[in-house]
Amino acid sequence: LQGVPFELNELSQATYTGSFFALLNPFALLCGVLSLAMLVTHGANWLQMKTTAALRDRARAITQIGALVTLITFVLAGVWLSFKDG
Repeated sequence: LQGVPFELNELSQATYTGSFFALLNPFALLCGVLSLAMLVTHGANWLQMKTTAALRDRARAITQIGALVTLITFVLAGVWLSFKDG
């Protein structure tokens, strides 16, 4: 967690005290893009196994693009984390 502001009340229940837009920092958005790219790649791979002909070929093209985006964002996130304090 990147310093997300939680406070405990008298019943030890956590309450978020920040705003929604405080959660949208650049690193969190990069992680969201990485997650989306992995899901797209996974879905396109599944379509390749379950379909034939033209749809399979389109899914293969999407898999290649998704895998490339996944690789690039994974490397970027790893480099970003290596220079992060903590």
